[in-house]
Amino acid sequence: MFGLGAAGAVSAGQNAKIKKADYQYGEEHGLHGTSEVLQMRERVRKEWWSICGKTYNACERPASSYGDLSRTPWCYLKKRWFIDHLNKKGIPYDDLVVDDVTGVTFYESQKRTSQAYMRKLR
Repeated sequence: MFGLGAAGAVSAGQNAKIKKADYQYGEEHGLHGTSEVLQMRERVRKEWWSICGKTYNACERPASSYGDLSRTPWCYLKKRWFIDHLNKKGIPYDDLVVDDVTGVTFYESQKRTSQAYMRKLR
């Protein structure tokens, strides 16, 4: 009986970790907010999927014209490209959802993971 209690405590601890991780994921990817904010973010996501494969945005500019690819990660060029597109079309947005759809959130997460791993190697 004691073993089941300990297993239950471990399980509850793991569930708390999972819930915390789920909540953090939702925060990072813009899945939480008021109904108006969530509608705005959904509109931005739909706009992203309608244009992400195209070369030119509403301003008739390619993403490569928004910076120096040898110095700036592609996701940041795409972010600038997409923000310019949203502004031209008059679509409201927030940085959280733009970072998510353009890959900036993933890039920053991978960068943090890589830096943490490199610190462990030292």
